[in-house]
Amino acid sequence: MNYVLAWIRIVLVVLCIFIFLIYYFITILILGRNLQRGFKIRQACIYVICWILGYRIKTYGHMDQVTPAIYISNHRCFSDPILALRFFHFLPIGKSEIAQYPLIGIAAKETGILFVNRQRRDSRHEVKLAMSENLKNGYNIFLCPEGTTNVGQLTKEFKKGAFEVAVENAVPMIPLAMVYHEPSQDFWIPGDSLIQHFIRQFGKWETRVDIYFPTEPFTDSDPIRLMNATKEWIDDKLQKVEVPKEISELAIYNLKV
Repeated sequence: MNYVLAWIRIVLVVLCIFIFLIYYFITILILGRNLQRGFKIRQACIYVICWILGYRIKTYGHMDQVTPAIYISNHRCFSDPILALRFFHFLPIGKSEIAQYPLIGIAAKETGILFVNRQRRDSRHEVKLAMSENLKNGYNIFLCPEGTTNVGQLTKEFKKGAFEVAVENAVPMIPLAMVYHEPSQDFWIPGDSLIQHFIRQFGKWETRVDIYFPTEPFTDSDPIRLMNATKEWIDDKLQKVEVPKEISELAIYNLKV
């Protein structure tokens, strides 16, 4: 039954993205390209996708959209950015492989994304430059500073690049904490393929997740202090649901997905 439910959801998600892409391209033909309109269409699509996937979301705290700003979160599974996009408009930073995903790659490129190629050493520098340029143009950025998914109780070491960009451009950091209730099924387990992960997480009837928002943006003139403060804030929220030892110990494999 879990396998069947997951595949039904895959089909419905693909159909949902296809319908919204058609609508998006129709608006381009009539009104021309507009990234802000693309953000709104993407957000509406994500609302439907979250319903299809059976998310049961409970929020804590409140944060009105701050622009321009850099939004960050911990990284448990492939859908963390999807949950963040449900609440805010921004350009997410994603691995270049996403561009190859059927439909998803097209939707991502059309509605705004910055790709990073992990195989190229200069790619991260290029992304930092693109982040600064888009922040100056009044757009928000989203990324997961751990760099990859993590099954540990707390976050992995953050990469400092985004915090340097925040300080250099005098923009705040907005941390979000994604706290899943069933780590053994919701986390991207090291070694799982995307399909295996999807079936594990969305083969069950619902996925319960708590999302924590800060009450104030985080700012600092020192990128390391800013990084440590946001990491500490997220780690505090992650402790509200205990990760089973047999899951958290898998973090030692440190496999990138």
